[in-house]
Amino acid sequence: MSGSDSVVIVGGGPAGLACGIELLRSDADREVTVLEREPSPGGIAGGFSRGGLDYDYGSHRIHPSVEGRVLAFLTGLPGLELRRKRRNGRILLGGRLVRFPPSPVDALVKLPPGLSMRILGDQIGGLFRSGSTSVAPGSFSEAVESGTGRTMAHAFYIPYTKKLWGLPADEISSFQAARRVSSARPGGLLTKVLGGLPLVSRFDPSRFFSYPAGGFGALAEALAREFRRLGGTLRTDSEVVSVSYEGASMKATTSDGFSRTAGRLVWSASLDALASSFTAAAPAEVLAAAGRLSYRSMVLLYVQIESGPYTRFDAHYFPDGSIRFSRMSEPRNYLCGPATDAGRGRTGLCLELPCDMGGDDWKAGPEVLYERLLEDLRGSPLPPPEAVGDIWVRRLTHAYPVYRMGFEQDLRTVSEWSLSDPRLVLTGRQGLFAHDNLHHAIETGLAAADCLAGPGFDTDSWRKRLEGFRLHRVSD
Repeated sequence: MSGSDSVVIVGGGPAGLACGIELLRSDADREVTVLEREPSPGGIAGGFSRGGLDYDYGSHRIHPSVEGRVLAFLTGLPGLELRRKRRNGRILLGGRLVRFPPSPVDALVKLPPGLSMRILGDQIGGLFRSGSTSVAPGSFSEAVESGTGRTMAHAFYIPYTKKLWGLPADEISSFQAARRVSSARPGGLLTKVLGGLPLVSRFDPSRFFSYPAGGFGALAEALAREFRRLGGTLRTDSEVVSVSYEGASMKATTSDGFSRTAGRLVWSASLDALASSFTAAAPAEVLAAAGRLSYRSMVLLYVQIESGPYTRFDAHYFPDGSIRFSRMSEPRNYLCGPATDAGRGRTGLCLELPCDMGGDDWKAGPEVLYERLLEDLRGSPLPPPEAVGDIWVRRLTHAYPVYRMGFEQDLRTVSEWSLSDPRLVLTGRQGLFAHDNLHHAIETGLAAADCLAGPGFDTDSWRKRLEGFRLHRVSD
C-alpha cells in the first residue's frame, strides 16, 4: 500500500469512524488512522455510564427517516442492538405540557383555547396564502412566520431559536428554517398535528425511532470496535494542532507529539479547529472565513434520582424563557419505555443548556445549575426531582453550528478551497458545518469513503453528494 493511498481522518465521531470502516471494507490493505481529541470516540453522539445507568451527551435518537444504506450499515455493526421505540415526549407551551409530536386532542384541548384557535387559524389561512408570494424570506423569523404562521412562530420557534443559538431570529439565516423546521410551510404544522390521530399515528413511521441498547455510548463503542477489527488505528486524546503539506501528501501533528503523513486527509472536526490547524497550509482568506463560522456551546446537567422514574416521558422541550434549559431527557425511558413498563428504580435526567463558551452558564458548577433548575421548575407544571443523589455536568464546545445571516459566503469559500485540493475532504456534521441528525452524519462519512475508494478522489461525484446533503432535513 503506497503512502498516497493512506488516509488520516480527523475526528472520531460517527462520520469519521463510518468513513474509516467503509474504506477498510473496500480495501483491507489501506492504512487508515483516526485522530480524536476526546478520551473516547463518538463525538457529541457518544455516551457514558455512571452510577449503574447509561447516559448520552444530550437527547439522541436514530430517526425513521434514516436512509436505507445507513440503516444497513448500523444494523450490520457487530454487537450493536437497536430497539424500536414509540416517541413519548412533551413540550411546554402556554404554561401547559402538551405531547410532542402533537396530537389533535392535545393541540385543541390541552393548550390554552385562545392559543390553539390562533394556531389553527394561521394554518388554515396559510393554505389559502400558499404561493401568493415569490419573495424568498431572508431571515429565520420571516421563514417561520410565513410557514408556520405568526402565532406558532412567536410561541415556539422564535423564542426556542434564541435559546438554542443565542441570537435573535431575524439575525439567523432562513437556511436554518429550511433545514431545521419541517413544518415551516403553509399548512405544514396542521399536517403534522393530524398525523397524531390514533389510527394515523399507529402507522406513521415518524412517531417511532430506534435507540441503541446501552445508549449512544454503545453505538460509539461498536463503531470503534469494528474500525479496529478491520485494522484501523484509532488514537484518542489526540487533538490535531497543525496540518502541513509534505509533497503530494498532508501531515497531521497532534498535541501529544504524534504525527502521521497520508495521501488523503478527511476532516470531520470543526471548521474553527481547521482554521487554527491549517495556518501554514491554506490561503489567508480561507482561514479567515473558517474562523468566522461559529458554534453554539452547551452545558449538560445530569441529575441522578434514587427512586424513579421522574416522569413516564422520554423528553421534554422548553421553548420559552421561563425555563433556561432547552430540553430534558430521561435516558432510562428511552431504553425501558413508559414507567408502566420500566418499573421503579434509579433513574437520571439530562438537561441541556445552550450557552456561549466562557460565559456564566458555561463556567457554573453542578450545584449552581441544579439550584437554577429548581428555581425554573417552581413556575412550571413539572415537580422538583425528589430523592436526588449524584449531580454533575459535561460541557460540549461545538453543539450547534450558528447560521448567522451571510454565513453562506464564508462556508462557500471554505468548501470551494477544499474541493480544489483532492488531498483534503471535509465531511461530517462539524466538517460540513451542518445541523444534521446522526444518520445524516454517517451518510456523509460513507459517501466520502465512496469518493476515496479509487486511485484518486472523485471530486465530481463529491460535488453532487454535497448538493444532496444540503437537502437534509433535521428531525426532532
